[in-house]
Amino acid sequence: MFGELSESRGCVRKANWKKYILAFTVWLIVSALSFWILVVFRQALLSLLSTFYVGDSAPRSWRAGLVDRVYILVAGLIYLIFILLMQEYLRVGVTKDDVLRRFARVVGIELLVLLPIDLTTSLLQRSFADPVGILLFVVEIFGGGALLAYSIRAKHNREALPSQKP
Repeated sequence: MFGELSESRGCVRKANWKKYILAFTVWLIVSALSFWILVVFRQALLSLLSTFYVGDSAPRSWRAGLVDRVYILVAGLIYLIFILLMQEYLRVGVTKDDVLRRFARVVGIELLVLLPIDLTTSLLQRSFADPVGILLFVVEIFGGGALLAYSIRAKHNREALPSQKP
């Protein structure tokens, strides 16, 4: 899945195995968080539709169901494309030895994307003062920001170092 492993004298180098296992594990985490974003966004979409659009109207209820089905189809296709792109992005990170920086960048962005979706859902369901929700918001804000800051700092540090390739 993550490209061909280089061979040295007939056996695969253990260092490559470790890098590819790390990349695969990171890819699974990124994929799971992306799927969670789709689920939470669907919940926010359904809450918005039921609060502001449907009311007591049967035809509007049917249209809201149609919007939900179209969302599932389109979001599923986008998710499929995204996880394939992330697989390639992380696989290239193995060859450049910066998988963790790439992981931090992607997960940081995902957490910051998740924040407004969670806020919308909390406001619509009037559960903003829930202690678990507040903890979730704190993790999304500071965790996403810290991961993005790490990613940017690691990239600048990497560019500042002289190349040590043989």
